[in-house]
Amino acid sequence: MPMPKAQKCQNKAASDVAMRENALQKIDSSMAGSNTDVVMPPHENSVVFYLLLWTMPLVGCGLFYNSVLYGDFVYDDKKCIVENADVTHGNLEMGHIQQILANDFWGTPIIDAQSHKSWRPLTIISFVVNRLAFGMDPFSFHLANAIIHGFNVELVRRSVARILALIPAGVSRRQQVSSSVLRDMARTDDLIVLFTTALFATHPMHCEAVSNVTNRAEVLSLFLQLVGFLLFAWCVEQWTATSSLARIAMGLACLASIAAALCKETGITVIGVFVAYDLVRCGVLPGTRLTVVTRDAWHRISVAVAVLAVFLAIRLRMQIETPVWYGTTNTAAGVTTGFLDRFLTLSYMDWVQFSLLLLPVSFCPDWRGSIPEVSLATEPGRAVVGVLFVAFVAYRALRIITPRAAIPVAQPKDMSTTTTEDCVVSAVAGAREAMGWALTVLPFLPASNLFFYVGFTIAERVTYAPSVGFCLLAGLSLDWFAKQHGRRLAVAFGIGLIAICAGLCIRRDAEWGNEQASWESAVQTCPKNFVSHVLLGNVYEAQGKDDESSKSFSESLKYNDEYLIAHLNIGRIQMRRRQFSDAKRSFLLASRSCDTAHTCGIVYNAAGLAAMELKQWHDAVEYHTIATQHVPGHSGYISHLEHSKRMAAAAGPDSTAPRKLTTKKKRKKRATSKTTSSKAKVDTAVDQKKSSTDAEPTLQVPTQHEQPEFRKQSSPPPLGTENVRELNAQADALRQSGKAHDAIKLYEKSLKLDDTQVEIHRTSAVILLEHLKARPSDTDARDATLTHLRRASELMPMDTTVFSEYAVTSAKLLGLNTGARMLQERLTAAPENVQLRYELGTLYRDFGDRKMAVEQYQRAVQKVADDTETNKRFRAKTYTNLGVFEYEDGDIDAAIAHFEHAIREDPAHANARKNLEALQQAKAK
Repeated sequence: MPMPKAQKCQNKAASDVAMRENALQKIDSSMAGSNTDVVMPPHENSVVFYLLLWTMPLVGCGLFYNSVLYGDFVYDDKKCIVENADVTHGNLEMGHIQQILANDFWGTPIIDAQSHKSWRPLTIISFVVNRLAFGMDPFSFHLANAIIHGFNVELVRRSVARILALIPAGVSRRQQVSSSVLRDMARTDDLIVLFTTALFATHPMHCEAVSNVTNRAEVLSLFLQLVGFLLFAWCVEQWTATSSLARIAMGLACLASIAAALCKETGITVIGVFVAYDLVRCGVLPGTRLTVVTRDAWHRISVAVAVLAVFLAIRLRMQIETPVWYGTTNTAAGVTTGFLDRFLTLSYMDWVQFSLLLLPVSFCPDWRGSIPEVSLATEPGRAVVGVLFVAFVAYRALRIITPRAAIPVAQPKDMSTTTTEDCVVSAVAGAREAMGWALTVLPFLPASNLFFYVGFTIAERVTYAPSVGFCLLAGLSLDWFAKQHGRRLAVAFGIGLIAICAGLCIRRDAEWGNEQASWESAVQTCPKNFVSHVLLGNVYEAQGKDDESSKSFSESLKYNDEYLIAHLNIGRIQMRRRQFSDAKRSFLLASRSCDTAHTCGIVYNAAGLAAMELKQWHDAVEYHTIATQHVPGHSGYISHLEHSKRMAAAAGPDSTAPRKLTTKKKRKKRATSKTTSSKAKVDTAVDQKKSSTDAEPTLQVPTQHEQPEFRKQSSPPPLGTENVRELNAQADALRQSGKAHDAIKLYEKSLKLDDTQVEIHRTSAVILLEHLKARPSDTDARDATLTHLRRASELMPMDTTVFSEYAVTSAKLLGLNTGARMLQERLTAAPENVQLRYELGTLYRDFGDRKMAVEQYQRAVQKVADDTETNKRFRAKTYTNLGVFEYEDGDIDAAIAHFEHAIREDPAHANARKNLEALQQAKAK
């Protein structure tokens, strides 16, 4: 007998209610003791789906990173692994483990003032295990990185599946929600999981993290982060008042987060992901207006935050201080023009970092020099892009946390089922997006420069962990596209995108497997990066391509003409080519950028070797003496010095080879005037040298004199990231922007770390002298100035220029007698030092004692036995000054004779030549 229509409707309604109740039981029990509020999507039972996903780690390990497996150690690998004693001589004995724990990532003691302060002991231990198991074969190191990346691919799949199964608490407690809504969403989750996992496996920006062995810190840290996240998610599902397993899982998750931070410091940010997951589960982040944060949730969050706080406190205490970075390494660190410009620069830098994930077509291991300082006046386009990016992120954040319409407990008659289902979809979609942004933003925060400056402008490696969230957001976007335009079109689009990424990944991996290709790509992406040009030149030089390497080194100097390494490398090539005069010039140019005793020793020893090849023995003695002063006890430098002295003594005083131009000194040019007299119209340019005592009077009445201008502290070469270098460069930037008061504080801090920095003492004295111009009665500044110069003189007792600066400044601050007495005492010990005699004469001249000045000048121009280039140069300066005096007395012929003498002593002396030409023209008229 047919069932009545009314009875059929009643049975259907009862069936719907049963299905609804069944779904709700799976989604949520009570918040007081929920065993589970996740529904695993149907793809978990799909054999085909499992086969696809389990092959991804193998594909990621074998196909996409095949080329680099057979590559060598490149870039930072050499310093971090090959030259790191913790790796090459380490073992797993307790003594060596303690040594690793006491050192930074690069093998320097963490408490050392020059430490990088990056503390990653678990990564170093993994390198040690690698070496003990397979030796120093690069293949095993690269293979380990690729395998860990393969495991990460699987962990990403599991993490994404867990996130997609999470239902906010406010939604799961509504008893009128149709189970079909959740079932329909679960049917499309397989597309999200598959696409997200495939994108993470093939994303080209992961090549630096996986292919560069040093960046095992990134892949190993993410592995432990994902393990910790899955443990935390499991403990949340299993949490009850009596569940000890859940609490054990919570403890293990916290330990995993700490272990991740011991691989790389940013690993601790996974605790923020823990908190975000719990808040999403409670309905806080999706903003469902039905937030119920239970006591258990507060307990878990409190424990996680406590672990984070304790770890940060211990880690910061170990670090002692935060490293100070400089503008040549991190553009943001060089912004000193105000908050707005700093905000705009940071916003644009973060956009560029995000765009590398969004459009991965530009690759470079070192992005310094690629991002300018951004301001509305100089870079309005970049400023707008940065602001729009920040506005977009803020908008999405507000959308996530803004409360949505609540789902009623009892559905009103005027409220359709569709409206209720839309509320459910909105809340679940918000939860997923919230987790996507949490996984993207939180791991990137330490590299964002918001809390402290980091040691890079842009870095591909730091996108590795944030890319998990980015890939999830991309998968959610593809799911939205599928709902709007059909699943087939979305699948085709996803396959095409993955294929493009795979191709780019394979190409980039091949570049990392070939150091030449890697750096050629780098200079194309960031042509203004002077470091990349030098590293490419090193590759060419190793291949015997001196022409190509010289071109690369010269290209580097276009963007940083004080880059010490480039000058040294050029000089080395010129030495091989027997271009000794050019090599000597290159080494002396490099000396302008020396900022440590070690590098000064290398540079001056190299200059001495070039002088020896030119048989300029007295110059060689001078340079080797400076090298031994900077590095006392160095057997090689001492041997070269002794040999040079023997040869100089045997050759005699007139044996020096024809003089070559030694260096191209920086000269500060200022506007000058011309004085017309009845006798001649003379050029009045003042030759500005590196100190006031170098300044020569020219043919002008009256003669102009300026305050001392000491040797400028150049930007430090990127030989490392030591605190001293960073402090000095940061101070340089402040000084150049007119903030001398702030600069001197950083210089003082640098000197507390290393009191042997001669140039910093001299530069500090310059700043204090400028201050004394405005406040001559400041006795503290006066004493500090003299203290800096006295210390510089103590550090370089044989350097006449440094001592002369000290003596002349003492005369200006304490009186003529003080400075003159200091120079005369030094002359007693070195009577043939032409420079000292010239400085003494100039001092008398500056104080108006012309008679004593002429007397000292006349003694200075007398020939001496040890006739070095320095003596010749200062004799030329002395003749020039005597010529000025003769001109002022009206004796044109005597003045011309003095200028001619000056040119014979130093053919490159510009002032003497200009003055001679002016007088000759006047005399001809």
